[in-house]
Amino acid sequence: MQEVGGFSLRCISGTDILRSFYQKWRGERIRAERAMLGGQQVDVPIPVHLQKDLVFWDFMPSDPAVEKLVLIARAFGILRQETNQKIKKDVIRYRKNSELDEDIVTLAANWEEAVQILELPDCRDDRREVQKQLDQLLEQAETDLQKQELRGRLETFLAERLRNEFRKIGQDTPQYLMEKSIIQEFIADNKLGSKLNLDDSNLNVPPNSNFGFSVQPENPLSKPPTNKDEPVNQLSSQRKFCSHCGNSLIEDDRFCSKCGTPVPK
Repeated sequence: MQEVGGFSLRCISGTDILRSFYQKWRGERIRAERAMLGGQQVDVPIPVHLQKDLVFWDFMPSDPAVEKLVLIARAFGILRQETNQKIKKDVIRYRKNSELDEDIVTLAANWEEAVQILELPDCRDDRREVQKQLDQLLEQAETDLQKQELRGRLETFLAERLRNEFRKIGQDTPQYLMEKSIIQEFIADNKLGSKLNLDDSNLNVPPNSNFGFSVQPENPLSKPPTNKDEPVNQLSSQRKFCSHCGNSLIEDDRFCSKCGTPVPK
């Protein structure tokens, strides 16, 4: 099946069928692109639309469960925005353990596309892997203190989103309200305890390298270096910051999750 024209069949009945063809094609294309990155020679599938450029993605409402998974995995650092050094563009990635080493999987070009891609039938394995890492993280939080620290991580993420992404309109931003609702529901569903007391000196849990982030709470007294040339090792051994943008880093980070700058060893 192919769609002809610029305005197209999307505006009439049968769009659900057309959407399934787009999803099938997009999934096959993703698999082909990953195979080529792995050194295999494969044919790229013929586009559903006759126009070469991708002029359409998805106008249907996203699956709420996938939206929730992407947001929570982003907050915990399972999904990260990093810079692809080859093309010099930001991409969304996750890491998974393999028999030989840790594999870095490029999932999407941006956060909106990450939701769309995880809905694809051909990308079920990606969705299962991200969900598995999230489930394992929750299972490891056995004590009340560990659960509180997970909650603190989510609340810190939400506060940073409000301060950086939604600062113009503030708490009335529809996207912020949606993300806040998702995080509050996740905290309640998983019984992640009450708010953290950041003055508690006992909140000191080592980072979990399997998931690429530390659940150690943010210290309000810790500030990123004001001089970009200032080495991060002058800070506390428990806290590191990106020497380029000042973003908070974790112990095992090799690149800044915000700007992609390599982290010196």
